[in-house]
Parts: sequence; C-alpha cells; structure tokens
Amino acid sequence: MVAYPIEEAKELLTQKLSSQETSMKTCQEDLEFLREQITTMEVNIGNAPLSPSQADDCSTDVQLGCETTATNQACNNRRRRLR
Repeated sequence: MVAYPIEEAKELLTQKLSSQETSMKTCQEDLEFLREQITTMEVNIGNAPLSPSQADDCSTDVQLGCETTATNQACNNRRRRLR
C-alpha cells in the first residue's frame, strides 16, 4: 500500500478525475457517433431495393412468424416499393 501526504493525494486524485472526465466525454461522443451511424445504416438497408425473389423470402418469413419487428418493417417497406 502506498501512502501520500494529504496535499499530494488531493493533487493526484484531482488529476485522475480530470483525466477520467475527459475520457468519459470522448466515450460519450464516440457512442453518439456510433448511434448516428447505426441509424444511417438502418435507413440505407430499409431503402435498399429487393429483387422479387428477396421479396418472396420476406413474405415467407412473415408467414412463418420468424422475423424480428425490424425485419418485418423493412420487408413491408420493400414490398411497398416493389408494387
């Protein structure tokens, strides 16, 4: 165990706190950037054209009830564009 004088300990802890606050801010900015990228990717995937056979695959998945809500929404959007 290491012992520090009170003033030196306060200074060390203040420096570490400042460093960690900066690190947390950077992580929050990175997280926000990733959220924006995920949203952009989801929109692009939802707008991607499907061939008729891919549209049939979506309807088969819906009939089987084995898709997620996001997939179901994407399939519905794609079916609308194919009509």
